[in-house]
Amino acid sequence: MNDRPVINAKSFTSGCSIARNATLNLVGQIVPMGVGLVTIPVLIKHLGTDRFAVITIVWMLIGYFSLFDMGLGRRHFCKCIES
Repeated sequence: MNDRPVINAKSFTSGCSIARNATLNLVGQIVPMGVGLVTIPVLIKHLGTDRFAVITIVWMLIGYFSLFDMGLGRRHFCKCIES
């Protein structure tokens, strides 16, 4: 027996839902920018420009490696849970 609720496709594309999701998406991009604008000058002041450059390079490398992860980390995590 199928106990899943029927999903109305029209509710996913209603104007209110799209506007709400677009607003949340925009907020989700603006908030980290605002946090960065506040915290980066504080980090530079306390660490100095040389140490901040090193931490920036480390952040960049972490970003590259997470970009090319290709789901291997998540797949390994799922295999560990299954066993």
